[in-house]
Amino acid sequence: MEKVVELVRKYMDVQLQLLSIRVEEEIQAIVSRLITLFLLVVLAGSLGLFLSITVALLINYFLNSTYWGFGIVTIFYALLLLGFISKRGRYLVSSQIRLLNRYFIYTEKNEWKDE
Repeated sequence: MEKVVELVRKYMDVQLQLLSIRVEEEIQAIVSRLITLFLLVVLAGSLGLFLSITVALLINYFLNSTYWGFGIVTIFYALLLLGFISKRGRYLVSSQIRLLNRYFIYTEKNEWKDE
């Protein structure tokens, strides 16, 4: 009888260790994805900023002005922001949440399969 109890204890210890390893792996995967997402956002933001400055300077060149290009680019972004705000309830929030759900929570790699 003692052997059975000892085997059950060892089995429970192994299961706890396995659970601990799975949780650690999941945390590492989420942190890795967060770092990747952060880097992508920073790079995309930098690209957008420099592209906007380039377009504004190009418009300034064609209009022989020092500020009209920046004003036109600013108005473009303001109109774009107003468009996003008007579609906020239907498009922006739901699609971003679905994307984050797919990226962080539900992937085939994250599915734990009991063996």
